[in-house]
Amino acid sequence: MKLRDLFPKRLAIAAGLLIGATSGSLLAQNMTVTTGNVNNLGAFTFRDNNGQFNAQSTGAGVTFSGTGDVIFEGTDNLYADETGNAANGQGQSVVDRVYWRTIYSGSNGATQNVQARYYQSLTMEDTDAKDIPDQVYTDRTYMATGGNRVYAGTFYYDGLQSQNVWPENSGTGAGEYNNLAFQRAGQKVLLESSTASVAGNLTLAASNTGGFLNQGDMTVGVNYNQNAASPLVLDGDNVALGQGVLTLGTGIGYFGGTVDVNEYGQLIIPATGGANTWDAPVTVTLGDILIQDGASTSQVVSSGTLTLANDVNATLNMEANTGIDFIGDYANNFAGLTNQFFDISSTVRYLGGAQTVVASVSTHPYGNVHTGNAGDKTASGDVYMGGNLYVGLNAEHYLEMGASTLHMTTATASAGYNGLSEVGGALRRTVAVGQNTYTMNNNQTVVDFTAGTYNGYFEAAITRNTAPNLYDDETDVNRKITLDFDDNNWTATIRAAYRQDETDQGPWLATVNEGNLRFFENSPAEEQKVATGQAPTRLASGGANFGYVELAGITAATVQLPNAANLNGQFYATNDLVLRGGPTQVIAVNDGRWSNPNTWDEGREPYEFDDVLIPNGYTVHTGYRRTAVDGSTANGQILEGVADGTNPLRDEGLATTIVVEDGGGLMFGYVVGGAADEQNQNQVWNMIAGGTITIEGSNVGSAFVANETNLTTTVGDAVHYPGFRNFGVYLNNGATIRGQFQANTFNIDGGFVSNGGQIIVGD
Repeated sequence: MKLRDLFPKRLAIAAGLLIGATSGSLLAQNMTVTTGNVNNLGAFTFRDNNGQFNAQSTGAGVTFSGTGDVIFEGTDNLYADETGNAANGQGQSVVDRVYWRTIYSGSNGATQNVQARYYQSLTMEDTDAKDIPDQVYTDRTYMATGGNRVYAGTFYYDGLQSQNVWPENSGTGAGEYNNLAFQRAGQKVLLESSTASVAGNLTLAASNTGGFLNQGDMTVGVNYNQNAASPLVLDGDNVALGQGVLTLGTGIGYFGGTVDVNEYGQLIIPATGGANTWDAPVTVTLGDILIQDGASTSQVVSSGTLTLANDVNATLNMEANTGIDFIGDYANNFAGLTNQFFDISSTVRYLGGAQTVVASVSTHPYGNVHTGNAGDKTASGDVYMGGNLYVGLNAEHYLEMGASTLHMTTATASAGYNGLSEVGGALRRTVAVGQNTYTMNNNQTVVDFTAGTYNGYFEAAITRNTAPNLYDDETDVNRKITLDFDDNNWTATIRAAYRQDETDQGPWLATVNEGNLRFFENSPAEEQKVATGQAPTRLASGGANFGYVELAGITAATVQLPNAANLNGQFYATNDLVLRGGPTQVIAVNDGRWSNPNTWDEGREPYEFDDVLIPNGYTVHTGYRRTAVDGSTANGQILEGVADGTNPLRDEGLATTIVVEDGGGLMFGYVVGGAADEQNQNQVWNMIAGGTITIEGSNVGSAFVANETNLTTTVGDAVHYPGFRNFGVYLNNGATIRGQFQANTFNIDGGFVSNGGQIIVGD
C-alpha cells in the first residue's frame, strides 16, 4: 500500500477547515468545498493525475483565507466548481482569481498540463515537463524553477502592484515564453542579470500604466506592441552596455508609449527585423539605440520624437543598409555630436513638415540624407554626410542651411532634387580626380571639371531672391550665388540655375531677357564678365522649372579683381556669380572673321546692341575669308549677320560701339568673284544708328601691301597683316578688294586708319 492511499480520494467540506496552522498539509485526490470557510496556512496537495479542487467562487457561500499553497502533482489537475465543472469555479476572471499560490510540482516522468486560469501566484517546480496553455494570468509572483516548460498562446503578467518577470529563455533548455503580455497598473520588472526571451509577441497593454522596467536582457521573437499608456524603461547597470537590453524580433515593432534608455540600457533593432514605428517620445538618457546591419526602416511618426541627451554616451548607432524616417522630430542635445553613428550606406529621411535637420560633424557624418514632404527643412548647424543627398521626396521644398554648410564628403556621392527643391545656403562638395560632374544646390546647378588634377572642395552658397554683389535690378537675376574652392588647377563647365520669380524685378530693360543672360564675376567692389570664347547654353525658366546659364572653359583665378591677371574667363574664389542680361561688351579673343563665333569671348557674333572691344594682339576681318586664320571649317564661312537678314538682333548694324585698342586691328573688304559668304562692293558695313567707333593707339601704321595674298592668307607675321595697325577699309590693285564702312561717330584717338575704300561718317 502506498502512502497516498492512506488519504481520502474525495474530501468534502461543508462547514469549515483549517489546514496547517504552521506548515501542515492535506493530501487529496478530489477536494470539494460547497460552503464554509477554508483557512489554508499549509498546502493542499493533489497527487492523482485527475485530482480536482472543486469550489465555487469566493464569496458565493465560500470563504478562503490563509497564505498556503495548492500543489498539483498530477498530469491534469484542475480547479472546478462544486459540481466538478472545470468551466466554472475560482480563477475565471480578473476579479475572481485562484486564491492561494498554485504550484505545479510533478516528478513522475510525465507532462503536467497547466490549467488556463487567473492566478494570484503561480510556480512551476520539480522535474516533470509543463505544458502552459494560452490565457494563463498571474498578478503577483510567477516562478519557474523546474521541469521543461512549453508555452502555447499568451502568458500574462497582470498585477496591480509591481511584478518581477521570470527570466524564461531558450538558453536555459527549459523553454521560453511564446507570447507575453503585460496588463494592469503594476510595473513589470525584468531584474538585472536576468535573461528572458519571447518566441512570439511582447505586448504592453493600455491597462499596463506602470509599464515595463527592463534591467536585464529581453529578446522578442516576432512583434513588439506598446500601448500609448504603457511606458518602457531600459535601465542598465550604469557600467557598460549589456543590461537593460531589449532586442526586437522579425516582425514589426510599435512603440506607442514613452521609451527611456538609461544607465547604459540598449534598444536593439536586429538585421532580421521588420519595420518599427515610434509613436511617442523616445529618449536616450544614457545608453544606445542600435539598428543592426540590414534592418528594416524605422519610422518616428508625427506624434513621436527621438531625443539624445546631453551625454556622449547617449548614442544612436545605424549600421550598414539601415534607415530611419523622421516625421516627428529628432534632437541631439550633445553639443559635440559624436554620439551619433551612421554607416555610409545608412539613410536618414526627414519627412515631417517644417522640420529641423540635426547637425553632424566630420568624424561622425550621416550616410545618405533625404528630405521629403511639404515644409522647408532647416539645419541646426553644419551637416556632414558621406552618402547621397535627395531633397524634395513627394513635395518640393528647401533645405535651408542658413549660416551653416552642408558638406558632401564623398566625391562619388550623388545629389538629387525634385522640381524646384534646393539647398539654400552653402553646399560644399569634396572633389576628386576621376569624378568630374557634381550636382550642387539644385538639379540645374552643376559643375563639370573638364581638365586639371583638382582635389579639394567646390562650394556654392545660394540664397534665393537675394541681391548678389553689385546687383542691378534692371539687368540681373535676383539670386546670390557665391562660389568657393581651395585649389586652382581646374577647367570646368559651370551651370547656374535661377527661378522665374527672380527675374525681371526692376523691371528689366527692354533689351534684357533670359535669352541673353550671361555670367559676371562680382566682388563686393568690382565686376567683370566671365567669357571663355564659348557660347553660353541657356534654358528659360518656367513656373515649375529652373532656368539656367551654362558656360564651358571657366578656369580659376589666382588674384582678386580688379587685378588684370584675373582674366575674363576666370573666376576668383568667394566672389559672386551674377546672371546678367542685355547689352554687353563682346571681346575678341582670337584672330578671325567678324562672323566666326570663335573670334569672340562669348562664342557668338556680336549683336547690334553690344559694345565690341578688339584688344591688343587680335585682328578681326569682315566680309571675306582668311583661311590661314579661320581655317577651312564652316565657322570661317559664315555670312555676317548685318548682311544675312535672318537674325533681328544683328540686322540693324554691327554693334552699338566698337573700340579698337592700340595693337588691335579691324578690317573691311570684299572679294570680287568671291564665294557666297563674301560681300560685294555694294555692302556698307554700318554701326547701329548713333553708333560710335574709336580707334586707339600710338603705333604708326603703314600703307597696305598691294597684294591680295597678304589680305586673304598670311605673309610674314602669322597673326597680323604685315605693317597693319588699327583700322582699314581696303582697296587693292584694280579694285579687287574693296570695302565701305559707316558710323555716326568716328573717333581716332592716337590710332592709325588706312582707307582704301569708303568711310561714311554720320547716319
